[in-house]
Amino acid sequence: MPLAWAHAEFIKLLLSRQLAHPFNRPRATWRRYRGRPPIARHAFWWPHAPLLSFSAGARLAIALPRPASLHWGIND
Repeated sequence: MPLAWAHAEFIKLLLSRQLAHPFNRPRATWRRYRGRPPIARHAFWWPHAPLLSFSAGARLAIALPRPASLHWGIND
């Protein structure tokens, strides 16, 4: 049924254009976020997935496999 699926997606696209918003957007999600992305309040760093950057004001959580001392700074 790939052609039926493609046709249905096309119809949803046309309807979304008429409504000026996505036809199948979840109502509860829209009420919560109103089209604005959520602000990350926490950033998590792991050895297997290090962060390159995170938002100003976010709290940084560092997850290490065992207890360790950490030096936070620049220039060594």
